[in-house]
Amino acid sequence: MLKIFKKIYVAYGSTEGGAVSVNELTEANMEDFCTGKPVDENNVRVVNKDQQHCKPREMGTIHARGPGVFTGYFNKLEDTDKNTAKAFTADGWFKMEDNGFYDEQGNLYVLGREKDIIMYGSFVVYPGWLEKKIMTHPDVADVVVVPVSDPVLFHDICACVKPVKEKTLNGENLREFCQKIFITSSEAASTPVPKYFMILESFPETLTGKPNKQILAKMAEERFGQTAS
Repeated sequence: MLKIFKKIYVAYGSTEGGAVSVNELTEANMEDFCTGKPVDENNVRVVNKDQQHCKPREMGTIHARGPGVFTGYFNKLEDTDKNTAKAFTADGWFKMEDNGFYDEQGNLYVLGREKDIIMYGSFVVYPGWLEKKIMTHPDVADVVVVPVSDPVLFHDICACVKPVKEKTLNGENLREFCQKIFITSSEAASTPVPKYFMILESFPETLTGKPNKQILAKMAEERFGQTAS
């Protein structure tokens, strides 16, 4: 992209949270999940489950505040809308519902939605990390990784894959590909590699044209889920 455009920016934010951070990409700083410096470093924080500030490279939940953050959902009948109250901490920070961390230089890294985390045994798996690697397969046009229930691991992993047009994929060659590209450890009893694959000609979409992860997760659960009896 840098051969086509003079400048490329990656920005992180949301409708409710406004612009949180921005990063001007160069050949030297192209790092996965890095969204650059916060627009206002005093109004963006990463906290742990005890609401304490995380150390550099310690994973936590991203919060934002300031004039760009919304104050509440519109046209609610309640004096104190439940959804609005749930969206903020007691001290007024908006919960972005994303997980990430700061590095030693103050750059913000965003790994994905908190609700999308897959609890795979002792591993905390971020779908975006898996999806990026699976997309390196030359015959994969798009991929969405979702959890399915498992009575031992809590979650197992399903990769929903859309092939490139006129290309043929099956679960077995995708499984072999994944076993080669994902990090494995001889000391670990299990590693975060997709166990299941759904190959679809098209993905169900949201109103904004994005893959509908909720519907894909439901489809995967119905096909592969193994809830404890």
